[in-house]
Amino acid sequence: MKENATNQSALETRIVSQRSQSTDLNQWIFEQLNLSNNEKVLELCCGTGAQTNYFSRHLIHGTLTSVDVNPESIATARSSITVPNSTFIVSEIDSPEKYLTGEYDLVFSAYGFYYSSNPERLHNTLAKNLETNGRFVIVGPILGNNKQLYEIVKSIGLDIPESVLDSSETFMIRFLEIFLERYSDVRLIRFINHIDYQNHSQLMNYWKNTTFYKPGFDKDFLDASKHYFGSEIRVDKSIAYLEGRV
Repeated sequence: MKENATNQSALETRIVSQRSQSTDLNQWIFEQLNLSNNEKVLELCCGTGAQTNYFSRHLIHGTLTSVDVNPESIATARSSITVPNSTFIVSEIDSPEKYLTGEYDLVFSAYGFYYSSNPERLHNTLAKNLETNGRFVIVGPILGNNKQLYEIVKSIGLDIPESVLDSSETFMIRFLEIFLERYSDVRLIRFINHIDYQNHSQLMNYWKNTTFYKPGFDKDFLDASKHYFGSEIRVDKSIAYLEGRV
């Protein structure tokens, strides 16, 4: 269900469902970023502000522009930020003319850049607005992500859409090749984050709020989940941090 990609309720459900994670994802991301407090940052697909809060606390002397297509998500993100250096813009990421205001030390997107209709072209446009020594960072899933969940879905006779598999498994690999051609310094860091679910209904609720949920198969999913996992329900999130520096 494609609308779950930007729906605020679906996004919040996915976040809440994954609170029992072996590694705090946001903490891990910002350990890799190693921000200076005076950077000019453009954050794309900010959602309800999971990373926005971290940025605002770090950028004491910098600026932050956060962009998302969903006005409700922007309102939620804005409500938790009190520092004056933050700007929030409701816009499709494919409309950079609506949010580009100058040059940036960091262009950042976590779990969202693959929603662009033409991510390669968008990247090329945004990269031109990087300062000298500026960075472009994309965080997202990579090969091996949601392995157990995909196997359950396939076991009940459903296919995972190619668009989902692309964003979940191959997108970051494709962009690694693009970054290697474009930037003088490139880093790719991958890790596995284990997500524990309290019960099978909680896992199904997560599935129902993904972009590959299909109505009418809830009972089949629950039965397959119980057969697959037993009492210990753990799904692997394969995550990549990709950074290119000018």
